[in-house]
Amino acid sequence: MRTNRACYVMVQPLQGERRMADNNESRQSSKRGLGDLLGRIVEEGENLKSEIGTSARAVAQSTLSDLDVVSRDEFDAQAAVLRRTREKVEALENEVSKLMEMLEAKSAE
Repeated sequence: MRTNRACYVMVQPLQGERRMADNNESRQSSKRGLGDLLGRIVEEGENLKSEIGTSARAVAQSTLSDLDVVSRDEFDAQAAVLRRTREKVEALENEVSKLMEMLEAKSAE
């Protein structure tokens, strides 16, 4: 009988250690599984963010093209052309005024 008890005492701690090892492996496996799941969720979130950004840009471009809007560069170029044209018109108006004065002066003589 003593041998059975001794074996039982010897076996019992080993079974407890085995259960702890199994629990540790189970926890590690659960952590890996949770980590994989979180990784996939983050990846899908990034994909969704990219798709939403692409769709939003497409909608914005479509809306702006319907509004007949020009780019900033085009606007600046047209503003420069308009400024030069105004300067030329003012110069021509001044020249016409001078010519009119000269013509009136000659016709008064």
